[in-house]
Amino acid sequence: MANKWKTASAVRNSVGLLRVGAKIDMEILRKGKKIAINVVTADPDAYMKTAQTENPYLFGLAFRDFDAQTPAQGHIKAFKLPLFRKAVPHGAQD
Repeated sequence: MANKWKTASAVRNSVGLLRVGAKIDMEILRKGKKIAINVVTADPDAYMKTAQTENPYLFGLAFRDFDAQTPAQGHIKAFKLPLFRKAVPHGAQD
């Protein structure tokens, strides 16, 4: 039986109950079009270690849409790069 989730938190909660390595066939809407995707659940800690090893310069970087009205600049539409921590390759000096 197919689940029809309405929110991101419902997807996260349902997928979070699955075992590591579970295969999921999903159909998502992207820009009004249906797209079929296949995903496999992973151990979050193992994924983070792999991501940090594969590209230490981009590890921890996150992009976010930014759309705001400000008094000084008016309407701003851009993207924001929140800085979580300084990414330094293993063994490198600051």
